[in-house]
Amino acid sequence: GYQNEAFAIPVMEELLNDYGVDGIHLNALGFRGIYRDKRTLQAYAGAETDFMRWREHMAAKQIIGFREAIHRCNPEALLMGELAGIHSVGWAERRGWNPKLLARGYTNLLNTSGRIDSVHESRWWPGLSAKLITAANADGTPLINLKMQHRQYGFLDFLISPALYKLNAYQSIANGAGLKTPTLGLIGNKDDPRTSPVLAEIFGFMKAHEELLSATKQLAPVALVVPGKMDETVHQEFIGLAHMLIERHVLFRMIYEEDLQKSVPDGVSAVVLCAGETDSRVLEKIGSFAQQGGRVLVISSKIDENMAKLLGIRMDDEMLEANYILAEKLDWDL
Repeated sequence: GYQNEAFAIPVMEELLNDYGVDGIHLNALGFRGIYRDKRTLQAYAGAETDFMRWREHMAAKQIIGFREAIHRCNPEALLMGELAGIHSVGWAERRGWNPKLLARGYTNLLNTSGRIDSVHESRWWPGLSAKLITAANADGTPLINLKMQHRQYGFLDFLISPALYKLNAYQSIANGAGLKTPTLGLIGNKDDPRTSPVLAEIFGFMKAHEELLSATKQLAPVALVVPGKMDETVHQEFIGLAHMLIERHVLFRMIYEEDLQKSVPDGVSAVVLCAGETDSRVLEKIGSFAQQGGRVLVISSKIDENMAKLLGIRMDDEMLEANYILAEKLDWDL
């Protein structure tokens, strides 16, 4: 009786109607994973893909219900939800957490990023996470959660230097995201005296340029496609392509594969794909885009039959593995 709609919606209504709350953040909602009751097991026994698809839609439906209840009280109220950052894409998928679907319910999506245990893997997690949740197209500004170090509470995984924190904050802002910066205690209790001035500088910058920063739009000519199915191998290729584009100073945005079922966005002149399994409807749009002069870059350790058909490649096995492919027969640039 203390969970889901029966309890949550009356609490939300009380907060908004009686206490003047401007918005609600659902912190780490769904982080504990997936539970199956007897009825669910009977309905989806052995059909994991169908179960996950059903769960994604049900989770999104619940959030949409929360949003409708909140906006009946205050149409301007925020409903912010926390998702995993780009370094944990598979983590979200395994829990039935679909950012594209959830973006229809949440006004703002939040990614937690920039922990010290992942710094050695990439300095660009916050910026890439900002691109990923921007691609989900929620109504409000995407947000990056950058926690500040505080030894007293034992959160050693956030003990990054003020200089690295500053880099993470500005790259988040540069990629169109706002910031959530939990201090995990009073700001005056920080062990490092450089922390407070850094935080003051960042928020001073945001305040001085609020009008500009709240109206950013994506104008990047290159689109990196977020695969619809992302196993560990495809995820690593996807991250590798993102790093390649950053290190070559290529201005790029991310777009979800399912969005390409409609069309390639205006202003995009080049599409970058890590293939894996690709929806045939998406490849039809890619082919049409290429025929009209768009450029396509495909980098993957494996391609499926749909991609092979687009590239004019004959496949002897179910999956073709190759170091590289030269598609000279095509009448458009690959």
